[in-house]
Amino acid sequence: MLALAGTYKIDGKTATIHVDASWNQSWTGTDLTRVFEIRGDRLEWKTFPFWSAFMGKQIISTTIWERVK
Repeated sequence: MLALAGTYKIDGKTATIHVDASWNQSWTGTDLTRVFEIRGDRLEWKTFPFWSAFMGKQIISTTIWERVK
């Protein structure tokens, strides 16, 4: 699940979101920086590499949105 709200700034291929509200309360009040790429009707949103305690290794989380026609 992913849900957040806030303002954002774009710089090249990165977006920094100042999180005003989030499903994950540890994000609220912080800035999240993500790498993004737009290809046609798809937006790919990726984290920088981070350690996942659940997976037990370093991962990159990717969210993909596709425009509905």
